[in-house]
Amino acid sequence: MKIIFKLQLIFICIFILRFASFADSIYINKVKEEYLNNNKPYDGYTLFGPIWDSKTYLIDNDGKVVYIWDSLYTDSQASYLLENGNLVRTSWVATSSIFSGGAQGRIEIFDSKGNKIWSYEYSSSQYNQHHDIEILPNGRILLIAWELKSRQEAIENGRNPNNIGNEFWPDHIVEIETRGESDVNIVWEWHVWDHIIQDFDPTKENYGVVPEHPELIDINYGGQKRDWNHINSIDYNEKFDQILLSVHTFEEIWIIDHSTTTQEASSHNGGTYGRGGDILYRWGNPQAYKQGTSTNKKYYGQHAAMWIEQGCPGQGNIIVFNNGLGRPNGKYSSVDVIIPPVNEYGFYQYLPDNAYGPKNQIWIFTMPNPSDMFSSICSSAQRLPNGNTLICSANQGLLLEVNYDKEIIWRYDNPYPLLSPQKSVTEVIRYPIDYPGIPKVKSKITSEKWGSLNEFFNQIKINLYR
Repeated sequence: MKIIFKLQLIFICIFILRFASFADSIYINKVKEEYLNNNKPYDGYTLFGPIWDSKTYLIDNDGKVVYIWDSLYTDSQASYLLENGNLVRTSWVATSSIFSGGAQGRIEIFDSKGNKIWSYEYSSSQYNQHHDIEILPNGRILLIAWELKSRQEAIENGRNPNNIGNEFWPDHIVEIETRGESDVNIVWEWHVWDHIIQDFDPTKENYGVVPEHPELIDINYGGQKRDWNHINSIDYNEKFDQILLSVHTFEEIWIIDHSTTTQEASSHNGGTYGRGGDILYRWGNPQAYKQGTSTNKKYYGQHAAMWIEQGCPGQGNIIVFNNGLGRPNGKYSSVDVIIPPVNEYGFYQYLPDNAYGPKNQIWIFTMPNPSDMFSSICSSAQRLPNGNTLICSANQGLLLEVNYDKEIIWRYDNPYPLLSPQKSVTEVIRYPIDYPGIPKVKSKITSEKWGSLNEFFNQIKINLYR
């Protein structure tokens, strides 16, 4: 019986190997066929981490996996490859179960050989890192996090008591410097809580005229959700030393000053722009500061606000994946680009008693049949050096590269995890072919765990690429 069992096991393994090889061959050929016109995709490697997978994948333009980093943890919302070959990755921790969607709490760093060299948890019953991170040029990391305020604290600061539950979770930004294998120095902080205004109760804190202060955040904007701001992305502009935030529940983007000290960031004065931690610029939904109505709204549950990088066409403009939640003219997602009204010194034009400009986006991508691209959560867009735009529609696990004329150049449908029906991908980044952080040994696959059929199947699959 033992001999028969062993023979059966060998047969199953051979079948899996041959099936994986056959499936990969079909899939890669399918990807190649998706070069839908004579334009070529931007030459490089694409990094992505499926939400329900513990792995982060690097693929070439043929859809072939060239490297995998493996963690113990799933539900990664952000992965970034550094020039030194290290991978920085977030993931979910158990204490995050008390928080809303997008909760993470853990940041890990893996070296160029896939070994974990640092891990840190910013998570407790009082605060929790969520969604995105940003790696600064000096190697420090910016985190988005919730922080707990009680019902009474919110009411004392002007929140309408009829529009709040037992808890209130505004966002804050923390800048950390890694230490050792699992420690940090917190070197800078910015808190939404320090920049609020309200016109509900003159006997409470922060009372003022909301439309006269677009630099402040109306504590009574938004419904009863305890997850008040739900900032879902963060980006950094080295030229201006500014931070760009995508504020999901406000359906806006905000820009704040990073040149401040922590003390200045908690005030309304100081820093390069003289406004402390107040908002320098906001766009997408002027009704959030009572300078418009729902008809003026441009963003609908947006994600992944980014400055277009230097060296790319449209550098300095802002690109956003506009998810389309509640869009009045249909259920579809788009990628939108705006030109912010900023001068060469980083100051933004604003006319009192008006909404911030511009009036409209300069470029909007939708699928020929708009409903073919729709994701209610996550997603991203990146302008590439050749002028194309790399897009991730998260719910669909759909990766696209489109040119400026909105023609689809490249398409990849995420197949991972292989044995799961859930193929969602939070975001995607294309790195140039000569990017110094690309792993030198592209067939090297590392893993911290074994034991599940899914892990075994993935490992077999990668060996086929050697």
